[in-house]
Amino acid sequence: MRMKCFLVAAAVTLMSAAAFAGTPEENYIVARDDFIAKFNPPGDPVAPGEAMSKAEEGARADLGKQLQALIGPADVRGFAGAGAYNVGSLFRGDIEFGTLDGLTFEATESRLIVTTEGLLERWVKSRDGLGAEEGAQPPADARAALRLDAFYTRAMSTDAAVSNYGDLPVAIPANAGFVHAMLAARRQDFGPAAPDEIVIGMIVAPRAYVLSVPLDAKLKMIPACEALWSEANAKADKMFDQSATPEDRETVADEVDRVREQGDVAMRECFGERIKADPVFTRLTRQAQDWVDRLAGK
Repeated sequence: MRMKCFLVAAAVTLMSAAAFAGTPEENYIVARDDFIAKFNPPGDPVAPGEAMSKAEEGARADLGKQLQALIGPADVRGFAGAGAYNVGSLFRGDIEFGTLDGLTFEATESRLIVTTEGLLERWVKSRDGLGAEEGAQPPADARAALRLDAFYTRAMSTDAAVSNYGDLPVAIPANAGFVHAMLAARRQDFGPAAPDEIVIGMIVAPRAYVLSVPLDAKLKMIPACEALWSEANAKADKMFDQSATPEDRETVADEVDRVREQGDVAMRECFGERIKADPVFTRLTRQAQDWVDRLAGK
């Protein structure tokens, strides 16, 4: 009778464990959040010591192995290896904290991040992911997020903002759920800078990709578009200079930034339209299409 009870109890224990066992994605999220809680205790932040830093490195290595098992090799021509963990820090406040959960693969001046559609959807809504932008409303879903400049800035862990200089009209492969390709530049501030890379966001279920590659052709800023920025910047400077006191300047600071931002947007939109008439646009669209096809496994 005791043996029978023991077997029943063991069976119940196994069933309970199975019921609470999550998917590999869920298990990764639980492990990641546990580590984040461990390395960011309540209270005022304290600079980590050597032991804590080594523990954090070990935690990221462990999480990277989990994603390597979950995601697998890149299987994209031009990229090889097991991939490195894309999250550069588990310490809140670090610039690489909260970047996209995925694996990074690098080639010459190119970078590919591979994740799953499920992890991407979670990250888009997460307060430590794209939802971390102060005062910003998280995108409705991953497809909406892949159209946003802020997504690529945050996902790729860069200290410069990724700015769209025009979408590239690539064809969506039959096995892809979504593709967004654009000319892009990374900048520390508003102002003229010609795009120098192609950035692609793509979903090929169950995977999702974020790719940045240098342009096959060198582009220059279009003078008529740069003039839009110069006009807005001059207007902003005048507003600031006409402020008589430091208090006045503080009052108009937000408006000055808004005017500069509007000028920057106008400049980039102008570039995106005018570059279409240049033969180089067809060449760069073909370059983007080639990468889209590679990501789709063609």
